[in-house]
Parts: sequence; structure tokens; C-alpha cells
Amino acid sequence: MRAILTQTPMRLTLGGGGTDVIWYSRLHGGAWISAALSRYVTVLVSDGRDDGLIRTSLETTEVVDDYRKLTNPIVRECLRQAGITSGIDVY
Repeated sequence: MRAILTQTPMRLTLGGGGTDVIWYSRLHGGAWISAALSRYVTVLVSDGRDDGLIRTSLETTEVVDDYRKLTNPIVRECLRQAGITSGIDVY
């Protein structure tokens, strides 16, 4: 079993929207005000499932046999881009 644990600080953008994206601000200019909060998003991903199912437990708990059935669009797209189609837990 392999596992990845990440802890990312929450970021609050107070103004500027997408202008903190380097390629966008180089084309159009812009400025932003943002801050990191003392709150974190922690994600644990484990590939130790033998049954081939995908289990997520984020806002709600889901167990599906196909990543395309996941209701969380962020998790669904991350799995799609990583080429992971089965046998994983995301908490």
C-alpha cells in the first residue's frame, strides 16, 4: 500500500481575482491582495484497495466502481488527469 498525505494552507484572495496567475498578469497586468489562513486542507490518498473500487470521504462519503460516477468534480478530474480509474481511497 502506498499513501500520500498533503496539508495545504487555505488561501483567501481579497481582490484581483485571477490576476495572480503569472501568464494572465503578464498579458493584461493586474494586482492582487491575498493571505494564507491558519486553517488547512488535508488530503490522504491511498492505493491499497483490493476490490477495485474508489472511495472518497470529503464532503460526503462515496464508493463507486468508476471514477466518472464521482459527484465531486475536483476529485473526478484529478483522478482522470492522473489516469487512475480504480482501487484508491481519497480522504
